[in-house]
Amino acid sequence: MKLLIALETSEHDDSVAAPTVALARSSGAEVVLLNVINPLVDGADVVAASRAEALKTVHADRVAYLQHYATHFQPEARTRVEELEHGEDVPSCIARVAEDEQADILAIATNRASGVRGLILGSVAQHLMRISPCPILVIRVE
Repeated sequence: MKLLIALETSEHDDSVAAPTVALARSSGAEVVLLNVINPLVDGADVVAASRAEALKTVHADRVAYLQHYATHFQPEARTRVEELEHGEDVPSCIARVAEDEQADILAIATNRASGVRGLILGSVAQHLMRISPCPILVIRVE
């Protein structure tokens, strides 16, 4: 079994890691930790000689971030940092990686967008439920 865990570099990631570590250990799953970079936004705060250099810095930081979580899994999880392709949104990128990795299950956190925000914007988890090539474990965080 292959478990793909999408982490967003936020305080919610700890909430996703604990139950997925237990799932991976009990099932013997191969684990891939994923983080998605939005090249239009994520390098904006990085001081660098060029946009490409800023994105390299962001990429390296995200790999290091995922490596922190990778050590919680036995054997250690593999990490993957993916940039959005032109015109792609985060849920589509996650679904693309899930298909590419041939994931059996995808884990993601949600803080459950509600009210007008939820109606207008939706959420990554909601969008993924419509397009994912595999079942999704949605972990609700507060």
